[in-house]
Amino acid sequence: MPWVSATLERKFGHRTLTHSLLGFALFALALSPTLIFSDSLLPWALMGIASHVLLDTFNIQGVPLFYPFSRLEFVAFHNRAWRIPYGSPAEMTLLACVSLGTLALIPLAKGGFSPAFHRMVGSPGATVEDFQRWRDDFKVYALLDGDAPLQREAQRGRRFRILDALGPEMLLVEDESGRAYRLRQARRPMRLKCGHFG
Repeated sequence: MPWVSATLERKFGHRTLTHSLLGFALFALALSPTLIFSDSLLPWALMGIASHVLLDTFNIQGVPLFYPFSRLEFVAFHNRAWRIPYGSPAEMTLLACVSLGTLALIPLAKGGFSPAFHRMVGSPGATVEDFQRWRDDFKVYALLDGDAPLQREAQRGRRFRILDALGPEMLLVEDESGRAYRLRQARRPMRLKCGHFG
């Protein structure tokens, strides 16, 4: 919003009010009407503002968090040589790294951090937790890597529909042919990845 930022910069200067705790409170107040139609817009906008101010602490100038009461500059590193000059190649490199890191987090935005972490861990307890979250809205499946129930051979990527949770680490599942099994952690390692469909 250049018309807002240009006006603020002319009146207060760059990195003054907009980079202070007072400015943060004023932004929160100005954005509070968005709570009428969205309970998530305000927290995400404030996180964006806070992350901008935090990243500016890596610049040589720092940020005046207590403006207008104090001009004390807050910086990420006391050693000036470690700080990044504004508009320098080092700043562009940092921007590229943060942008790539953000792109890497896109899969988490689709399903949330918890299910993604649970898929990485692959434990029965995590699968039970995901099933209980999704059971009312979706058909929930588990992909099994490990020993199959009542069978001696190891299974890789076999899909079971979850029917119910029998405990904090035990599931009642059925295979493609409709046979029901209890799945739980056995002596040998088993990995479960939970997913839902329609």
